[in-house]
Amino acid sequence: MDMKKIAILGSTGSIGTQTLEVVRENQDIQVMALAAGSNIELLEAQIREFRPVLAAVWEEEKAKELRENIKDLNVKVVSGMDGLKDVAVQKDTEILVTAIVGMIGILPTIEGIRAGKNIALANKETLVTAGHIIMPLAKEYGVSILPVDSEHSAIFQSLQGGQHQAVSKILLISLSTKSPYSRVISVMALSGMSLRLLPRALRRFSYRPLALMSCTLPSRLVPAFLLDSTQI
Repeated sequence: MDMKKIAILGSTGSIGTQTLEVVRENQDIQVMALAAGSNIELLEAQIREFRPVLAAVWEEEKAKELRENIKDLNVKVVSGMDGLKDVAVQKDTEILVTAIVGMIGILPTIEGIRAGKNIALANKETLVTAGHIIMPLAKEYGVSILPVDSEHSAIFQSLQGGQHQAVSKILLISLSTKSPYSRVISVMALSGMSLRLLPRALRRFSYRPLALMSCTLPSRLVPAFLLDSTQI
């Protein structure tokens, strides 16, 4: 079996733990390196389950504690920015998942690109503050930038099925509620399609994924969306 080898920056966060859920469900993904902030209890559990060869923690004191806790395993533990860079360039890794929060993820992402790693990007700040560096660099080194965070991935997946030149605009419409059903809906507006037709479509297909939508919309939230969309 051809194994895909990955490293994860931010393995104890939301995107990181979801990535590891995908690894659990698939037999063709191998975790080579993990990096976390300060949650060494969860990181230790991840290390024991997925057996990476390298792990990184931001603070050296936490790294020392982790080294002691996993001294029965053959795993190298590093720390700080240098540690994150080590994870990013781990020699056997093909895909680097950058799920670490904040601008701290920029330098490791750059190092990963320079090492020829494809980047699964969940770190918004990397592109917001350094997109003018990241994108040309990815092109120069021939690597892919794959969006995995919800809104970005929704747009990316929607665009895979059609002609890019057919898209006139992309709208992100955020429904911010405390409900567990809260969603961010990505709507693709094709050339010649009136946005005023969207409420009717959403009302009819509120439980079905549409070509125009990245995810389903619970019917009890439809009225709020329709109110917003009619103002577009």
